[in-house]
Amino acid sequence: ATAKVQADDRVKHLKRLRGIERTFGSGHPKAFAAANNLALALRVDPAQSTESEALLRKAVAGLEATLGRDHPETLSAVNNLAVFLDDAGKLEEAEAVYRQALQGCRTKLGPCHTHTLQTASSLAALLRVLGKSEEAAELYGQILQRQQESPEDEVRCLAGQALALEDCGQQSSAELLMRRALRSSEQKLGAWHPDALTAAQNLVELLLVQHVLSMSRVAPTAHLPREESVFLKEAEKLARRVTTGRRAQLGPKHPSYLRSTEAIGQVLLFRAQRGGCRSELRLRHAEEMLRRAVDCPSGEEGDNMDYLARNASLAFCLQLQGRLQEASYLYRCSVPRLCSWADKKLCSDRKPKTCVLGASVAGAASAAHNFASLLAFQGGADADQAECLYRWALKTLSQALGEDHASIRVVADNLELLRGNDLDHGAKEATEQSDSQEDVLLAAWPES
Repeated sequence: ATAKVQADDRVKHLKRLRGIERTFGSGHPKAFAAANNLALALRVDPAQSTESEALLRKAVAGLEATLGRDHPETLSAVNNLAVFLDDAGKLEEAEAVYRQALQGCRTKLGPCHTHTLQTASSLAALLRVLGKSEEAAELYGQILQRQQESPEDEVRCLAGQALALEDCGQQSSAELLMRRALRSSEQKLGAWHPDALTAAQNLVELLLVQHVLSMSRVAPTAHLPREESVFLKEAEKLARRVTTGRRAQLGPKHPSYLRSTEAIGQVLLFRAQRGGCRSELRLRHAEEMLRRAVDCPSGEEGDNMDYLARNASLAFCLQLQGRLQEASYLYRCSVPRLCSWADKKLCSDRKPKTCVLGASVAGAASAAHNFASLLAFQGGADADQAECLYRWALKTLSQALGEDHASIRVVADNLELLRGNDLDHGAKEATEQSDSQEDVLLAAWPES
């Protein structure tokens, strides 16, 4: 039914364009406006994307020539072209076109007009994707000062600015904005509104990042200070609410629901590692949540890095429970691909973002370290693979988290322990060759 409506809509706009061209000529502003509308109708069909782009460019050029660059009709067409280019992945050109539209809207419509603020918001979101997070945060701040729109727009803008600040490493400022977004959404929209759940999920992910970053201030063998566990307690409470809401609204297969269940699993894993009488119960519950998170729709498994990262987390959970054979299988299915992806990511990103959910460079290194620990425990022929993994994890974590992070010291200590065990068993030849094995490629491992 939807496809038929879309097809009828395209036919309607095409007939209107042809009628206007017969009546007024193909160079009339009305013809260019009709071409713009037809392009929007064609855009919903991926097979028509080339024709849609051509019509949008024709509409922009024609309206600029006939009505001027700052005419509202022209600005609307320019913004539509920017949105199309953004969706098509032509990000640099989309940025330039968004800037043109924003400048025109500010000049003609004023800085507080709805269209101006919408264009500014689209540009800010694109700037984050392009890695220009400082400018994005500043632009979101300008929007918030001028915005007099719906509560949904306010919450989304607050979230956008918070995420941009987090990208810049300003976690404290980002947390304040995320809490403000969460309070505003709960008060104005209700605690179970989709935007409120998104605000809660954003805060959960930031709290998990703060927990990981707090580890750099703690000796590798020490427990976290008691007050720092507040990160995890609050994150677990919020994540459970998000999971309940998203399951009811989106269903158990939706990517957003899977991400929120992964959040619960990660929180429980962190809390179980702190020890205590409830650690075994938390591990079993973490396993349940992580198994739900990897239960994604058929066809998405392959090279989906988020899926592989969840598999690695599930493997670690099983490892902590002593179920080494199951854990080893999951590690072998996920770690090699994650490591290959992380190497490429490090080549393209100067400073990879720290995140806990989904795929990340630090997460891939942690998975490699955990797998190495399992192999080292098994000993024998697996010891060589374990040393290779430890070395790769050490190098990668240093790049991702910095030389002074506690995780670096843990990996280094485990590597030294492994080499010490080799000596104890008379494996002096392996020790003598260790320096030349430093750059062994992970691609050489069998990918079960």
